[in-house]
Amino acid sequence: MINVAVVGTGNISPSHMRGYLAFPNRCRIVALCDVVPARAEAKKRDLGLEDVDVVDSHEKLLGRDDIDLVSVCTPPSSHAPVTIDLLRAGKNVVVEKPMAPSLTECDAMIVAARESRALLSVVAQNRFRDDVVILRTSSTPGCSVRSPTSASIPRGGAACRTTTCPGGGRGSRRAADPPSTTRSTTSTCCCG
Repeated sequence: MINVAVVGTGNISPSHMRGYLAFPNRCRIVALCDVVPARAEAKKRDLGLEDVDVVDSHEKLLGRDDIDLVSVCTPPSSHAPVTIDLLRAGKNVVVEKPMAPSLTECDAMIVAARESRALLSVVAQNRFRDDVVILRTSSTPGCSVRSPTSASIPRGGAACRTTTCPGGGRGSRRAADPPSTTRSTTSTCCCG
């Protein structure tokens, strides 16, 4: 059983909490933390989290042995200090995007993870969105972006075949589509 704490109970936190609650045989939320405890109490009540502690500072979680994983859902300006404290306390951390406001803070978070041997994961689900994939492929030789929703990608999918393909290596071209040397796509995969 993975015991989870959530730091920051604002708008994104219910997504994390529902994700953990979807796996009741693997995850258990044991603590919620927010500088406004009433907000954490409301989330606790709304999600039916009866046996969950509510605290007003992440520092109150640091010495707890019953916490394996912490979701950091605070404003980005606090991601680095909160995450570094948790990592140094030996907690595994999932931090919301953006990782931190500066590269220096991101580097410090990575160092803290390495030194503590705890896991650090940064939420980055947007990397699979069509517009992000199209922008990524625009830096690949032979690819060009014509508009925010249209890209010309060489048949054969050079971009995806040399990197991890979010579409699993399968293109969006239907069997009925005519073959061509290039195609326009808004799919999450640029393989041919």
